[in-house]
Amino acid sequence: MSAVFGMQAESGQAPIAGEALAVSRMCKTYRRNLRSFPSRKTVTFAALKDVSFSLRSGRILGVTGPSGSGKSTLARCIACLEPWDSGELRVGGGRVDMSRPHTVRDARLQVQLVLQESAAALNPGFSIVEAVREPLDIQGQGNKREHADAAMTTLERVGLSSISASRNVKHLSTGQRQRVALARALTMRPSILVLDETLSDVDLGVRAEMVNLLLDIQSEQVISYVFISHDVRLTRHIADEMLFMKAGQISRSNADEQVCEDQSNCD
Repeated sequence: MSAVFGMQAESGQAPIAGEALAVSRMCKTYRRNLRSFPSRKTVTFAALKDVSFSLRSGRILGVTGPSGSGKSTLARCIACLEPWDSGELRVGGGRVDMSRPHTVRDARLQVQLVLQESAAALNPGFSIVEAVREPLDIQGQGNKREHADAAMTTLERVGLSSISASRNVKHLSTGQRQRVALARALTMRPSILVLDETLSDVDLGVRAEMVNLLLDIQSEQVISYVFISHDVRLTRHIADEMLFMKAGQISRSNADEQVCEDQSNCD
């Protein structure tokens, strides 16, 4: 596989044709106040440092690196669930400005995030079909019958047609919940799916099925993936191109790849 990867999306530049996502010089710092008598101290942590990359439409970008390298922070910023301090984000060629709600709303419709902890994203009081159709209900386009039909179609696509749609999500296995979370994201018909350690908690057999499912979905529709995982071998298998992150920065050197090959360093 091959993909366009680089640092083309500098501020002020015209978007590249076919570019699904572009991040330019993104920085994110967390601050925490520590209170210890008699003084008060503020500790800062740079989660992202001058991160730049771009992703073409219909391609898969793998992001890997050790714990604390900034992978999940990057995922939340790309999905516009968290503001960044500086830099630029473009989704589908349009610049996202966190101070302008309409640009954030548009980006959130195009970018959907599927987390590792699917249970945290699903209301335990919901049935499967209610969980999948909820984003459509929130958007308010169409009626509930149309939303339910769309949810059922998506559930069938992710391999859950054999399970009763009225079944409560809290009774599902981890793999089944991940499929529900995937279906929930896909009902919004996003152009970009951010998968943040989505396959980390499932066994090898389910993981292989989910990888094949993701590739099948991509072969049927134009969708780009940002596939985030500490599993370097799996990421290499699925991705067109890869980012190696370390201490909030992108590294593409062979030395850093070797560090991530040691799975004890990429937990």
